[in-house]
Amino acid sequence: MSLLLRLLLGHMVGDYVLQPLQLVVMKQRGWRGVLVHVAVVVVVTVILLLPILDHWWYWLWLMFLAVSHIIIDGSRALLLTYSERRGLLYLAIDQALHVSVLAVIAAVTHASLARNTAIPALSNSPHWDHLIAYMIGLIFLIWTVPVVERETMNALLTGEERIAIAASDRWLGALERVGGVALMLVGLEYLVPFAFVPRVLLQRAEWYNSPLQMRFFAKTAISFSSAVLAGILLAKIPLPFF
Repeated sequence: MSLLLRLLLGHMVGDYVLQPLQLVVMKQRGWRGVLVHVAVVVVVTVILLLPILDHWWYWLWLMFLAVSHIIIDGSRALLLTYSERRGLLYLAIDQALHVSVLAVIAAVTHASLARNTAIPALSNSPHWDHLIAYMIGLIFLIWTVPVVERETMNALLTGEERIAIAASDRWLGALERVGGVALMLVGLEYLVPFAFVPRVLLQRAEWYNSPLQMRFFAKTAISFSSAVLAGILLAKIPLPFF
């Protein structure tokens, strides 16, 4: 599990935290952007796997990770014609392919460790595994959900300009989701809806503005459901170092 979690964390950091809009646009304009993005993902993954990178086995899989990421992202950014209706579908397929590649790397490595004792394994540390799981959850809540919100609204609201999530809206959503999950982790599930009151109050003008009503309810529903999902999953994982 340690290897898969570190691979997932490397993917989340490279695909969301360290992929600003400028890099996304750069990817859509040519292979240079794709290669820069993949280099970032690989470098982050290398840092996370440093304790075991003295063996050629892991460098081989890092090459496989880089090539597969280039193919997946290159196909999406350069070969597929963008469509607001298909953005959410493309995102789901893209992430499913990336996670599948990481799962294959972890599964093959795990099976090989039993046969070849020369391949080093990550030390079994539940505390670090739990910490990495929480870091993945935090990235999901802060960086991934806004992308899902944007693509969902673009899929639902055809005939309008491509929707972008304002920076203030992104951070407001992040605070409500993190707050909601925190309430679930301390056993105050019944208070979770109150974490979303600030958005409702600050964006109340969208309630009665017909063109914006669907956007408001769509992003609020996605934000709330993602917080509940993350809270349910993280509640099953003991808080690290506590």
